[in-house]
Formats: sequence, structure tokens, C-alpha cells
Amino acid sequence: MKIKLFVVSFYFFFLLIIIILVHKNIHLFSDLQLQRFVWLLPYSALVIMQIFSFGLANKAIYGRYMHNGSIINNIRLALANTFGNYLPISVGIISKGIYAKKVSGVPYGTYVVLSIFQVSSVLLISSICSAAVAPLLSIWQIYIFSFGFMIIGFGMLANIYNFLPQRIRHYLTKETYFELRSVGLKSYPLQLMLQGVLHIINSIKLVMIFSVLGTKISIWEVILIYSAISLTRYASITPGGFGIKESIGGAVSKMVGSSFSLSFVAITMDRILDLIITFFVSPIIFAHSNKSRNNG
Repeated sequence: MKIKLFVVSFYFFFLLIIIILVHKNIHLFSDLQLQRFVWLLPYSALVIMQIFSFGLANKAIYGRYMHNGSIINNIRLALANTFGNYLPISVGIISKGIYAKKVSGVPYGTYVVLSIFQVSSVLLISSICSAAVAPLLSIWQIYIFSFGFMIIGFGMLANIYNFLPQRIRHYLTKETYFELRSVGLKSYPLQLMLQGVLHIINSIKLVMIFSVLGTKISIWEVILIYSAISLTRYASITPGGFGIKESIGGAVSKMVGSSFSLSFVAITMDRILDLIITFFVSPIIFAHSNKSRNNG
């Protein structure tokens, strides 16, 4: 079933209302630390919403090229991508492309081309968020820095071909390239909206972690920290960006007046909890996907 833009719009504004409520009632999250692990329930719900959003983003752009474009199979592809990010960088890209072709039927070249549209949408949403929030906190260095990434995001969108690996260009015909470019551009507004949804979800998760650790931090500061992390996601030199993500988040946190070390711990804690919950949810998704495929 084709994803309707108004459904995702509703989903987006629903999360926007949540983030406003979190901002106005942030003290409630601090109280959750007194209830031991009760706060893990809403946190786990956010992780599941995040996984579902990744699945919607995949369906929007890869759906038509998959053997079975159901939301479950797209979530399965998203989960494989998540774990693939923790492989060495070159192996991660290759393994994700091979998995997409083997399990979902998405040709490797098609996967790479359309993935660049996803990367571009992440860069644009992250740079727009950081450029919007940085002036509110008087962090002008990040404000200027954001425009550089915004230019890169638009540049990728304008000329995808120059961002393709050389081996992909060799067998990608002109007709195929323009077809994929058309598909990517048509799904781009939806991609931007879904990346915005993911931005909100991850910001709320970080607010909860900071609050549980007893740190007073505004939602705007957290959005700026997460935006900076997202902007450097694809420049990681370690599997999964281990250490890079935490260090950048800590540096931005220090710029807004918070503790580098506490921010480092909060981001690490968020990463570990996210992976643990995703790890336990994955077998359910994979089992359901295999059952659907066998029945089909």
C-alpha cells in the first residue's frame, strides 16, 4: 500500500506535540529516576517508533524495487542497516547492499543511488535544525558550520552522479540513472519529513537520558547536540562512529554550558540502550518477515 503523505504528516505533528509537552514538563522526567527503571518503558516505546519510522523511510524510497515491499520487510532492511553500521565502513556498505539485493531484491546499484538521497535528507534536516536552534543559544560557530552542510546536502541532491562510487557508475546506464533520480526526487519531501520525525524521536530520547542522569538541559540544547551528531554521522572513521559521536556531542554540550563528560556518558548510554532494545525487537520482526515470505 502506497504511503500517503497526510498520514506521515499526522505522525510528524503528533511527535511535534510530544516534544512541546516534554519541553513544558521536563521536570517529570527527572522524577522518573526515583522510580528506578520505569522510565525505560517510554524510552523503549520511542525506540520502537524509531524503528517503524526507519521502515517507513525505506518503503518510501526502496519499496517499488523490492520483491515484497511490505512495511515489515522494510523494517527488516532498516534493522539490517542498523547493525551493518557497526561493521568496518567499507564492509558495512557492501554488506548492506548485498543484503538488500539478496533478501529484498533491490539491485546493488539502485540501493547505492537511492541511499545517497537518504544521506542528503539527513544532512539537510540536521543542518536546518542546527541553523534554527544555534542562534537561540548564541552558538554562532555551529550556525555558520550548518550552512556548509546545507550546501553539501543540496549539492548531493542536485548532482547525485558525482557522489556515486566509481564501480557503480561503470554499469549504471543513463536511462537507469535518470529513472532512479526521478524516484529519489519524488520521494524526497516524504524523506525529509520522516527524517524530521526521527530527529524529534532521538532528541526526546536524549532528553530522557540527560534527565535520568540528573542534568538540567533544555530541549533546544539537546536538538542542537543531536543535530551536530547527525551532521557528522557519515564522516565516522570507526564502526558505528564509536567515540566520534560521543566526542562531538560532548564538545557541543560544552559549548552550551553543560559537562563534556556527562554528555559523553549520556550519549553512550543512549547508544547502548537503543542497541539492546533493537536487538530484542529484531528477532520478532525477522520471524514475522520470514513467516510472511513463506506464506507468500
